[in-house]
Amino acid sequence: MDQPDYLPISMLNQLEYCPRRFWYMFVLGEMEINAPVLEGILRHQR
Repeated sequence: MDQPDYLPISMLNQLEYCPRRFWYMFVLGEMEINAPVLEGILRHQR
C-alpha cells in the first residue's frame, strides 16, 4: 500500500488517542468496521 507523503491531521488525533490504534490504521492500513463506521461509509456512497 502506498503511503501519502504527509500525515493526515486525523491520524495525529488517532496517535494521541491510542498509539496502537494509530499503528493498525496508518501503518498496517487496517480499520475496524463497526456499525457507526459502516453507516458513514454507506452515507458517503450515495
